[in-house]
Amino acid sequence: KGDGGELRIFPPGTNGQVTVEPFAGRAVFFYADTVPHEVLPSWKERFACTLWYFDNDERRAAVQRRQEAVATSTAEGSQQGDLQISDELAARKYLQRLLAPSIAENPTVSDVKMLASEARRLPVAALSSVARSG
Repeated sequence: KGDGGELRIFPPGTNGQVTVEPFAGRAVFFYADTVPHEVLPSWKERFACTLWYFDNDERRAAVQRRQEAVATSTAEGSQQGDLQISDELAARKYLQRLLAPSIAENPTVSDVKMLASEARRLPVAALSSVARSG
């Protein structure tokens, strides 16, 4: 407490705000695309996991946009940004460790440091995939 990193949410239809203090194991769910929010400055090292959820229609639309973007970049001769299978596998392996019940339910400082170290060693494309995972 008092080390910053709070989540501030501005609920639609109100003039107020809600400030949520960061506690290990706390989960906060809200529609980030429609609820204005910010994370306040932190004076201590903090870790967070952001997960974007797509329903079936949203996922289909996102996959279609990605396929169109890949087709466009391929037609233009650019392969930059393409996710290789090895990158996808590295991202999945990391997410499995991150979300393992032994870590997700009661993370220790050692667990968090280990995950941060692993994240720093991920290839850029794999890390980007982890950041977009949902």
